Amino acid sequence: MSVDVNVILEDLKSNKSQRTKDSLDKLNTLLEARFNAGEKDYSIAAIGRVSKAEGGVGTVSIRNKTGEHFRLLIDA
Repeated sequence: MSVDVNVILEDLKSNKSQRTKDSLDKLNTLLEARFNAGEKDYSIAAIGRVSKAEGGVGTVSIRNKTGEHFRLLIDA
């Protein structure tokens, strides 16, 4: 079964602040680049570290209770 990440992304962005929408877009771009490069490590620690280095959300923001939308995007 194929998963359309863009549909999931749009669903996650609904009813969110512009800042959260921008963060989700940055995270999605990062995840797409890692997928296309054949990366295998999608742990919260690895994604958070790379994301923060590129000006996106960090590990703590992803792990927080309020970061569920980030975790769902990583899982997708």
